[in-house]
Amino acid sequence: MGNIDRLINDELNLQDAFLKIISEYQLSGYLQEFAESISNNNMHFDNILSKYKIQDISEIKNETLDLILHFFNIILDDYILTSYEMTIANILKKKFKIVEGDFYNFKKKEIQDIILKQLIKIYRDDDKITKNEALHKVELQSLFDLGYDQFLEFANIEDKEALARNANIFELDTFLAPETENIKDNEYRIKHSLKLFILKCQNLIDQRLSKRCIYCGQKAGLFKKLHSACELVYINGKMEIIKNVKSAIINNSDLNLLENDSISIAKRSYIKNYEIIDLHVRGFDRAVDYFLEDGIISKDEEANIYDFMQHFNYDQKVLNKNDSISKVVKGSILRDIFEGIIPAQRVDVNEQIPILFQKNESIIWVFHHVSYFEHRTRTVYQGSSQGLSMKIAKGLYYRVSAFKGNPVRIEEMNFKTTGLGVVTTKHFYFSSSITSFKIPFSKIVAINPYEDGVGIQKDGVSSKPQVFKGIDGWFIFNVISFFNQK
Repeated sequence: MGNIDRLINDELNLQDAFLKIISEYQLSGYLQEFAESISNNNMHFDNILSKYKIQDISEIKNETLDLILHFFNIILDDYILTSYEMTIANILKKKFKIVEGDFYNFKKKEIQDIILKQLIKIYRDDDKITKNEALHKVELQSLFDLGYDQFLEFANIEDKEALARNANIFELDTFLAPETENIKDNEYRIKHSLKLFILKCQNLIDQRLSKRCIYCGQKAGLFKKLHSACELVYINGKMEIIKNVKSAIINNSDLNLLENDSISIAKRSYIKNYEIIDLHVRGFDRAVDYFLEDGIISKDEEANIYDFMQHFNYDQKVLNKNDSISKVVKGSILRDIFEGIIPAQRVDVNEQIPILFQKNESIIWVFHHVSYFEHRTRTVYQGSSQGLSMKIAKGLYYRVSAFKGNPVRIEEMNFKTTGLGVVTTKHFYFSSSITSFKIPFSKIVAINPYEDGVGIQKDGVSSKPQVFKGIDGWFIFNVISFFNQK
């Protein structure tokens, strides 16, 4: 068996990834058959190409790029890109004859959305870039075969957002060209270029001087820092722990056994003790996503999650690293709502909200740092590919997967301001230092949900669609659609 085939068969997650692609994306024809073949650990496509009379796979590059981007979205879902995942990505690019420049030339908007999603997660915790986060940016650049200037074109979008939040440019590991030419700007350019050069030299030296395997500690050879076999053991061990955590939560298994198994796997897989917590969090994330994809979180599922949290006593901030705790609370709120129960306020509101709520009105959720946009021209407002609108059957629930891959695109919109978004049992409120308003659910005639926001069309001939970025389209769509029918 060749090296490529061996890597594919050893990577248990590759099959799961393409099975997920088949279930979540509407593939057809040869793309469907490519995905099915890969999910069966078969990367030989000659029969498929012959069936569809395709002489060279590069003839359908625009379509195969979409398939690869689906895979990239899945492996980047945890905001981590391992060397093993990079290896598989490179194999896929080679198999489909994707060369440098293809992603940028054919799928520029799509890769911008993916990269910005990653950068927003990196930047918005503290507006500083650590060494590991800087390396992740380099990995993203390599994943999409981008030149330095091409990657900066995307990164600078979030750089400017960070600077608007008073971030320090020298803590962002980036270069932002000044808009004017003067002595200070030239000093800035030279100083920052020197900083980047030093950082790259440090990374290169660190890599070249490592002569022992970072996993087993034995000699790895000249200019090598690891044994491939050790890395496979390490990666498979991490995958096993994540899988076990997900399974234990879903099936309400013995958590003492899970804890002991995690320690045992870590010892034989070169996994550090401090890494176990992160792996448990990733398994927790996947269990929560499983519950949400299966429907609204039931009381039994919520109890399983609570048991896990109680047993390991992890800080909620740790478990909410990827918003999983927030998803659980939102899923529980939706369960209550669709059972006809007006939920008690389950969100701690520590700050003073500058909104006068009506009597008998309850806060459902508070969203911070919400960006408010308006379409530049009045348009006929339609839903996404699902044809979503407010005219839906009572009790119908849209799952999280219905909104994935549909981020807010802001090119044709006017940015207004950033503020607070509050959804209640009667209204959606927006409040900022510039403008504040409320939208009664009864006045909403159409709603367009996105993965990271929502578009609302109010009743009225002159009313322009309003878009709010930075909120869960899945959650707010279900809340508004339910109370709109009351």
